Parts: sequence; structure tokens; C-alpha cells
Amino acid sequence: MRTIGSVLYLIGWIFYKSVYTLVFRVKISGVKNFPKKGGVLIASNHLSMADPPLVGSCLWRPIHYMAKKELFSSPVFGWILRKVNAFPVNRKGTDMGAIRTVKRLLSEGEIVLVFPQGGRRNEDNFDVKSGIGMLSCWSQSPIVPCCIKNSNKLKEFKRLEVNFLEPVFPPEKYGQDTYTVLTNKVASEMKEELQRGK
Repeated sequence: MRTIGSVLYLIGWIFYKSVYTLVFRVKISGVKNFPKKGGVLIASNHLSMADPPLVGSCLWRPIHYMAKKELFSSPVFGWILRKVNAFPVNRKGTDMGAIRTVKRLLSEGEIVLVFPQGGRRNEDNFDVKSGIGMLSCWSQSPIVPCCIKNSNKLKEFKRLEVNFLEPVFPPEKYGQDTYTVLTNKVASEMKEELQRGK
């Protein structure tokens, strides 16, 4: 039921918002750059398992996000993941089912969080895949680059930082090359922001 999912998402949002604010003193920047309505792709770097709830707790609008399909193998945990807006993706190949899910959610005006690096990476590894550009063009939805710092250092109680950059809009007319150009633009802006202050 949608109601159960909404309640579980709200409970999780309150819990993580409290923890990240009170314990890790999260600093959130650039929320004003975030579109107030319509489908939006969030493209974020991925340092740890804490990233999806961290990004979600920074926004008032609910987000949806991909999670590797192996996490859904447990009936109970898989059920919980689905109720808090996660959906499975096969990271070993092109998962058309996951792509269709993203397109549907964006067409319904939802927010979808994706990690264009394809999985967790350290700060110095910023190889990205062109899927984010393709999804943006196909759905005609803007990409909001998101830069996370220190989520891989929770045991050190480093201050968390989440910075939303200005949205990148897809062109109305596009081709195969456009996907890579758009992806590289987003990746370049994220990399520049993450390296600032190092």
C-alpha cells in the first residue's frame, strides 16, 4: 500500500534528518538550485551506503533511487527498500527495466537519485557512465549535480557536506553524442566542486 510506504519513508526521513543534523552537523548548500516541481534527476558521487538517505534527508520532496538487485534478495529487507522508494538495478549490464522505471517516475514528476559512477568510489576515482545523459534527454528532465563529502568518514565524525549545483537542462534535439556531452558536463562540474577546498 502507498500509505505504508509513505509512513515508512517519513519515519526514515525524520530519523536520518535528526542523526545527520545533530550528530554529523550536516552542511547543506544549493537547495535553492533545486526545481520545486517536475521530474528531476539527481546525479551524485557515491562514497558510502549512507548516501541515499543523506541526500533524501536534505530535501522536502521524496526521492526515488536505484539499489543493486542483490539487496532485494531478502524478502523483509527487499520489502522495506521498495516501501522507501528504492527499486532494483542490475549493475552488470544495461538494465532496461530499471531505465523504464526511471523514465516513468520522471514523467510522473518524481525525483530520482542516480550515481553516475556506477557504484561506490573514493574521492579520487571519478569515472562516470553516460547513462545519466541518456536518461535526461529521453525524459527531458534536468539533472541536478550533487556533491557529497565525508559520508565515508562517519566513524571519524567528520562534518557531512551536501551541495546541490545548478541544474543542467537537456537539449530538445539530441543524438547519441549528446548523452556523453551532457554526462561529461555534469561530471566536470561535480569534480570541480569536490576538489575545491582540498
